[in-house]
Amino acid sequence: MIRFLVCLILMTAAIAGIYALEGGNIMSFIGFSPFAIVAFVPLFASLAIWKFGDLWRVWKDAFTKEKKVASMKMSCKITDFYEKAFYLSGFLCLIIGVILILSKLDDTAKLGHGLAYTLAGLLYGIYFGLIARILKARIENNME
Repeated sequence: MIRFLVCLILMTAAIAGIYALEGGNIMSFIGFSPFAIVAFVPLFASLAIWKFGDLWRVWKDAFTKEKKVASMKMSCKITDFYEKAFYLSGFLCLIIGVILILSKLDDTAKLGHGLAYTLAGLLYGIYFGLIARILKARIENNME
Protein backbone atom coordinates (compact mmCIF):
# COMPACT_ATOMS: atom_id res chain seq x y z
CA MET A 1 0.00 0.00 0.00
CA ILE A 2 2.79 2.41 0.87
CA ARG A 3 4.57 1.73 -2.42
CA PHE A 4 1.30 2.40 -4.29
CA LEU A 5 0.73 5.71 -2.50
CA VAL A 6 4.35 6.84 -2.93
CA CYS A 7 4.29 6.03 -6.64
CA LEU A 8 0.90 7.75 -7.03
CA ILE A 9 2.35 10.88 -5.42
CA LEU A 10 5.45 10.64 -7.62
CA MET A 11 3.29 10.29 -10.76
CA THR A 12 1.33 13.38 -9.78
CA ALA A 13 4.49 15.31 -8.90
CA ALA A 14 6.11 14.35 -12.21
CA ILE A 15 3.15 15.67 -14.21
CA ALA A 16 2.92 18.86 -12.17
CA GLY A 17 6.69 19.39 -12.14
CA ILE A 18 7.10 19.00 -15.88
CA TYR A 19 4.19 21.35 -16.48
CA ALA A 20 5.70 23.92 -14.12
CA LEU A 21 9.14 23.60 -15.76
CA GLU A 22 7.55 24.44 -19.09
CA GLY A 23 6.24 27.67 -17.59
CA GLY A 24 2.68 26.59 -16.88
CA ASN A 25 0.51 27.51 -13.96
CA ILE A 26 -0.24 24.47 -11.80
CA MET A 27 -3.57 26.00 -10.79
CA SER A 28 -4.79 25.38 -14.36
CA PHE A 29 -5.17 21.73 -13.40
CA ILE A 30 -7.50 22.51 -10.53
CA GLY A 31 -11.13 22.58 -11.47
CA PHE A 32 -14.06 21.33 -9.46
CA SER A 33 -16.40 20.74 -12.40
CA PRO A 34 -14.06 18.52 -14.44
CA PHE A 35 -13.00 16.62 -11.32
CA ALA A 36 -16.63 16.10 -10.27
CA ILE A 37 -17.62 14.77 -13.69
CA VAL A 38 -14.69 12.35 -13.86
CA ALA A 39 -15.09 11.19 -10.26
CA PHE A 40 -18.85 10.93 -9.87
CA VAL A 41 -20.12 9.78 -13.28
CA PRO A 42 -18.14 6.49 -13.16
CA LEU A 43 -18.97 6.04 -9.47
CA PHE A 44 -22.72 6.36 -10.04
CA ALA A 45 -22.51 4.19 -13.16
CA SER A 46 -20.74 1.46 -11.22
CA LEU A 47 -23.17 1.70 -8.32
CA ALA A 48 -25.93 0.95 -10.81
CA ILE A 49 -24.21 -2.40 -11.41
CA TRP A 50 -22.37 -3.32 -8.20
CA LYS A 51 -22.85 -2.65 -4.50
CA PHE A 52 -20.57 -0.25 -2.65
CA GLY A 53 -19.05 -3.22 -0.79
CA ASP A 54 -17.96 -4.70 -4.13
CA LEU A 55 -16.16 -1.47 -4.96
CA TRP A 56 -14.48 -1.48 -1.56
CA ARG A 57 -13.39 -5.09 -2.13
CA VAL A 58 -11.40 -3.96 -5.19
CA TRP A 59 -9.06 -1.98 -2.94
CA LYS A 60 -8.90 -4.85 -0.46
CA ASP A 61 -8.03 -7.35 -3.20
CA ALA A 62 -5.37 -5.03 -4.56
CA PHE A 63 -3.57 -4.58 -1.26
CA THR A 64 -3.95 -7.87 0.60
CA LYS A 65 -2.27 -11.20 0.07
CA GLU A 66 -5.46 -13.23 0.53
CA LYS A 67 -6.09 -15.31 -2.58
CA LYS A 68 -9.85 -15.33 -3.04
CA VAL A 69 -9.96 -16.08 -6.75
CA ALA A 70 -13.69 -15.45 -7.23
CA SER A 71 -13.48 -12.10 -5.46
CA MET A 72 -10.35 -11.14 -7.38
CA LYS A 73 -11.94 -11.99 -10.74
CA MET A 74 -14.88 -9.75 -9.87
CA SER A 75 -12.46 -7.01 -8.81
CA CYS A 76 -10.67 -7.31 -12.17
CA LYS A 77 -13.99 -6.87 -13.96
CA ILE A 78 -14.78 -3.81 -11.84
CA THR A 79 -11.38 -2.18 -12.43
CA ASP A 80 -11.68 -2.90 -16.15
CA PHE A 81 -15.07 -1.16 -16.13
CA TYR A 82 -13.66 1.75 -14.13
CA GLU A 83 -10.73 2.21 -16.49
CA LYS A 84 -13.04 2.53 -19.47
CA ALA A 85 -15.52 4.67 -17.51
CA PHE A 86 -12.79 7.10 -16.45
CA TYR A 87 -11.53 7.46 -20.02
CA LEU A 88 -15.08 8.04 -21.25
CA SER A 89 -15.88 10.54 -18.52
CA GLY A 90 -12.71 12.46 -19.41
CA PHE A 91 -13.90 12.51 -23.02
CA LEU A 92 -17.33 13.62 -21.77
CA CYS A 93 -15.62 16.57 -20.04
CA LEU A 94 -13.93 17.40 -23.32
CA ILE A 95 -17.24 17.41 -25.19
CA ILE A 96 -19.01 19.46 -22.51
CA GLY A 97 -16.13 21.95 -22.45
CA VAL A 98 -16.10 22.32 -26.23
CA ILE A 99 -19.86 22.95 -26.19
CA LEU A 100 -19.39 25.62 -23.54
CA ILE A 101 -16.51 27.19 -25.47
CA LEU A 102 -18.48 27.26 -28.70
CA SER A 103 -21.45 28.80 -26.91
CA LYS A 104 -19.23 31.71 -25.77
CA LEU A 105 -17.33 32.41 -28.98
CA ASP A 106 -18.33 36.07 -28.83
CA ASP A 107 -16.17 36.50 -25.70
CA THR A 108 -12.73 35.44 -26.99
CA ALA A 109 -10.96 36.58 -23.81
CA LYS A 110 -12.31 33.58 -21.92
CA LEU A 111 -11.62 30.94 -24.59
CA GLY A 112 -8.16 30.04 -23.29
CA HIS A 113 -9.42 29.58 -19.76
CA GLY A 114 -12.33 27.48 -21.01
CA LEU A 115 -10.05 25.29 -23.09
CA ALA A 116 -7.74 24.74 -20.11
CA TYR A 117 -10.74 23.73 -18.02
CA THR A 118 -11.87 21.38 -20.78
CA LEU A 119 -8.53 19.65 -21.04
CA ALA A 120 -8.23 19.34 -17.25
CA GLY A 121 -11.19 16.95 -17.30
CA LEU A 122 -9.56 14.87 -19.99
CA LEU A 123 -6.37 14.78 -17.93
CA TYR A 124 -8.31 13.62 -14.85
CA GLY A 125 -9.98 10.88 -16.90
CA ILE A 126 -6.69 9.57 -18.24
CA TYR A 127 -5.03 9.80 -14.83
CA PHE A 128 -7.81 7.97 -12.97
CA GLY A 129 -7.99 5.40 -15.79
CA LEU A 130 -4.29 4.76 -15.27
CA ILE A 131 -4.87 4.26 -11.55
CA ALA A 132 -7.64 1.75 -12.32
CA ARG A 133 -5.25 -0.10 -14.65
CA ILE A 134 -2.60 -0.20 -11.92
CA LEU A 135 -5.13 -1.60 -9.43
CA LYS A 136 -6.14 -4.30 -11.93
CA ALA A 137 -2.49 -5.24 -12.46
CA ARG A 138 -1.95 -5.49 -8.70
CA ILE A 139 -4.98 -7.75 -8.34
CA GLU A 140 -3.87 -9.97 -11.22
CA ASN A 141 -0.39 -10.12 -9.71
CA ASN A 142 -1.86 -11.16 -6.34
CA MET A 143 -3.88 -13.93 -8.05
CA GLU A 144 -0.68 -15.66 -9.19
